[in-house]
Order: sequence, then structure tokens, then C-alpha cells
Amino acid sequence: MRISLNVMEEHLDNQNTNANRTFAHQFFIPKGVPSKNVRFLIKDLSDVMAFRTHTVTRISKKGKQYFQEVSCLGDGCPLCDYAFKTDGKASSSYARDKIVIPLIDFDYVDSEGNKTPTISYWVRSSNFYRNVLALYVSKFKGLLDGYVEVNKTGTGVNTTYSLFPASGDDLPKLKSVDEYLKDFDVNMEEDLKSIIYELNAEQMNRLIPHESNEVEVPFEEAPKRRVSTHGF
Repeated sequence: MRISLNVMEEHLDNQNTNANRTFAHQFFIPKGVPSKNVRFLIKDLSDVMAFRTHTVTRISKKGKQYFQEVSCLGDGCPLCDYAFKTDGKASSSYARDKIVIPLIDFDYVDSEGNKTPTISYWVRSSNFYRNVLALYVSKFKGLLDGYVEVNKTGTGVNTTYSLFPASGDDLPKLKSVDEYLKDFDVNMEEDLKSIIYELNAEQMNRLIPHESNEVEVPFEEAPKRRVSTHGF
């Protein structure tokens, strides 16, 4: 497919931007791991961040499938139009409400196999907010004031989570949310740029497969995550 020099220049700009960019880590519990200990970096439920997004299926240069959350534009959103045309079963879902919970994952294992506490962001559905997070916060007084054990059961669409106060016996001395934010040098607004992508209509259109099956995208590779371990 022939492209213009302007498009080529834009590709180069995107590549250079990504080469120097850091990406926040998304929280997950790997297969075979029943639970993790975390500290939610919110003081109450009003601190939970909510977004309306499309979940876009991506393929990296190495052929690995991964997913990215792209903020919905509302009226005239190209991803909304595409989702309606494909019944939400193609590479972009319908727009859905999502929440993002910042936390410290005390059981994160780095590439060398070492357990390394790190800042992570947990993207969940609005149903999770009402039926899990809000439920357990009301059930366990002070749940957000200490360590939380996140239990996972099932796999795929049948995955469920439950939250319980963790003893913290094998964890570092508990600190306040503000202390953790300072120790880990958290820039939440900057981190969110690699959790929820803010794209314009033109960039969204490049995510949509066309008749040529050529998909031009503003970001190409599954991001390498930044691990922030300040204070530990």
C-alpha cells in the first residue's frame, strides 16, 4: 500500500515517541495464582476513576494479541459506529463504563522472578464497582485503610473476584495513601495515558480494518510496562 510522505513522517514521530515513553503497569492475577496482596491508593469510593471506553483488540509485531482501552468520543465516535456495524464482535467492543483503581501490587513478580512491590492500575467494569468493590467496602469496615487480599476464582468470562482485609504480617509497615504516592513518585495523570488511550477521530479510524485489511495505527507494539518501586 502506497502512503504519503506526511503519513510516513507521522509514523516516525510515533515510533520515536513510543521509544522514549514509559507505560504504567496494569494489575492482573496470573493463571495459577489464587490471590494477591495489594494496597488500594484511594481513600474512599469517591476517589475511584470512571471512564467510558472501547476495548480494542490489537496484534503486536510479534503476533501476540492484547487489548487496549480507548476513550469513547461520544457523538460521532468512529469506534461506536464500527461496533454497531459489527455487533461489537470485531476488533472493537461497544462503549462501556469502566473504572480504574490505582494500587500497589505487593506480589508483583518482575522479569527476573523477584517479588517487587509496584504501582499498578486495575481496570474493571461498572458491575465490578457496584457488585464487588462497593459491596466489600460496606461489608468490611476500614477495608480501604489497610492491605487487601484479592482472591480470584474461575477463568475467562467466568472469572470472579472477592476482597478481604489482609493481615499484613508478611508485608511492609503500612503507610497512608499520601505517603505511598510520594514514596513511589506517582504521576497518576501521566500513567493514565497508557491505561486509557485518548485518541481523536482520525486516529480511531486507523484502528478500524478496511477492505484492504491494512490497519494503520498510532501505536504499534504491546507496551513494555514501567515498574515503580520507590521506597522498597
